[in-house]
Order: sequence, then C-alpha cells, then structure tokens
Amino acid sequence: MERRLEQEFAGDFEVCVNLNPSASAITVNNLPCNYNWAEEPVELTPTGRIKKRKEPPKRCTKACRHYTPVGMKVSNTTPYTPTEIRDKEMESLGVWLSSTPFDRIAEQDRKNLLDASQLESAPVGKHLCAGILKKSKEITNKNGEKMAFLSILAVNDYVDITCFADTWEKYKKVFQPGELGLYAVTKNARGLVLNAFVPI
Repeated sequence: MERRLEQEFAGDFEVCVNLNPSASAITVNNLPCNYNWAEEPVELTPTGRIKKRKEPPKRCTKACRHYTPVGMKVSNTTPYTPTEIRDKEMESLGVWLSSTPFDRIAEQDRKNLLDASQLESAPVGKHLCAGILKKSKEITNKNGEKMAFLSILAVNDYVDITCFADTWEKYKKVFQPGELGLYAVTKNARGLVLNAFVPI
C-alpha cells in the first residue's frame, strides 16, 4: 500500500506505456514515443469509407489518441521487519504499537527486571533492568580518569546511570546507541551506578 501511494502521488501510474524520451530524435514531431505512427491502423466511417487520418500530435499530452497509462503495476516488495515497523511507528507517532524491542526478552526473565518507574521507587541495593541506550556522555573526573553518564530507555521511561572509570573502560566499546541490553545497577542515595552490562 505504501509503495502504491508513493507511486500514485508521483504520477507513475499515469505515465503512458509508449513514453520513451530517448526516441524523440527519430520519431515524428520529435515525440518521446515508441508508438509507430507510420503504421497507425486505418479507421473506417460508419459508411465504410476510410476516415481521414489525423496528423500526429505536436507534443506529448494525455489528450493524445494513443495515450495509455501504465496503471497500477507495483512489483513485489519485501515486507518490513519488526524493527523497521517500530522505527516507522516511533518516527511518525512517537510510540511503539506493533511490538517493542523488549519483546525479545523471555516473559519469565522479564519478571526479574525492573522498569523505570520501579527503579525510581526501588530500595537502596542491587537491581536488574533492561534498557535501550539513548546516549552516553564521557567526562574526565577529578582524578583524570574517563567515566560516563548513560541515559537509557527502561521500558516506560528514561533513567540515568553513572558509569565510573573502571566500569566505563570495561564496557565503553560494547555500548551501541539504540541497542537493547541488560543493566546490573546499584541504587544509592545519589542515583544508579552501573555494575555490569550484557547486550541482548
């Protein structure tokens, strides 16, 4: 349907089957046309007389007597993947409708993971969550070491996770924006600290 609409809006279905721009140099009136005007069939009047043949048109228009649109002939297309469908849903609507990346996680495993709202109300301690990395910001701490702040989408909202130098050094080459992963974090009075990460 999408491909048909694109072609309809572009006017592709209204293109004449005889159109051939490269033929204009050798055809009558320089028409960009594959139709053989020299062998145009003879037409008869109701009384059986040969009807006077009209001259070929001087330019290519839909008014041409041999205008024949190609019509709706759309070649087979490859169905969108679930990921492509989700990307289109997010781009146009800002939400996922058909599925989410979190569907890849087995239901029994999801029961052990906290979403963003649950992390917010969770007690101090260690927790597991699934998240999609949206961005990471690397900084240099007061000891001259590289560390980072991560922002992930944890099912129903975004959460911020601090990644200290040793952990950042271990995982920074593994993190890919937009990719789903499992995050083992420690919650303290100041927020969430990353302990370990496993891409899914």
